[in-house]
Amino acid sequence: MKTTGSQVLGQILENLTDGDVSYDDRKTVYEVLLEVFEDFDAKNLDECLDNDKAFDECWNEKYPPEIEEDGEYKLLKALDHTKDQSYFLHGLNQDQWQAIDAGDWRSVSASNVSKLSQTLLNSLTSNQISAWSSTQVRSLTATQFGWLLEDQIKGLDASSVSALTTDQATALSPTQLQTLNQAQIRGLSTAAMVAMSPTQLAGLLEEQISALSSAQIKAMSTAQLSQLSDAQIQAMEAATVGAINVATLSNLTGAQLARFSSLQLSALTSAQVKAL
Repeated sequence: MKTTGSQVLGQILENLTDGDVSYDDRKTVYEVLLEVFEDFDAKNLDECLDNDKAFDECWNEKYPPEIEEDGEYKLLKALDHTKDQSYFLHGLNQDQWQAIDAGDWRSVSASNVSKLSQTLLNSLTSNQISAWSSTQVRSLTATQFGWLLEDQIKGLDASSVSALTTDQATALSPTQLQTLNQAQIRGLSTAAMVAMSPTQLAGLLEEQISALSSAQIKAMSTAQLSQLSDAQIQAMEAATVGAINVATLSNLTGAQLARFSSLQLSALTSAQVKAL
């Protein structure tokens, strides 16, 4: 019996998923394989879907969606493989973008996410935004990220927030920053914290300051720390004060140090005390 292309591909999927191969490496292999199988006009490769998320993501990025007969917009495999996803998405109006199921949004390529206009981006619901992968969120330009509405910011999960680029972090407005919940705040990477301006951090709410981790506090510069208000300083957990970088602490003035409570000062390490 002749072995079909889907059987060969299915066996490769099984070997890769059973082996110690990372998600990104598997996806890279699948991208190459889909090109090869397409050159040989292999049929029924979609039978391999739902076995490996890396393959599913690769498939959905390669083949564009189609419109179902009931008028609802679902991101499915293409009928015409000569047209990419951009071809389809470009023809959607604002209402049609909103009709895309939240779960199907993960099938929209990062490249197409990065092309969303402000009107289309702001038309998306928080549920649609929350369905985005970290890769999709990272694909937004700094300008696009600055367009996100409060409800859309709230829709980002902590893992997506932790994956923000430094350009995206610096694009956050005071209003957007104050929208972040404690889990999202704790999700900010140290690189994002370093990139933010003192003015941005000075706009954080006291409950957000209290949610910062020791690693985030350690990443703060003297300029950032000195811009915080008395209330913000005192909102810091004592344990995190003990994580302030020694060099940062040594550059604070006496007046700035006086804003720390006795409980916070008692949490300073010997190295920090010597630096004062």
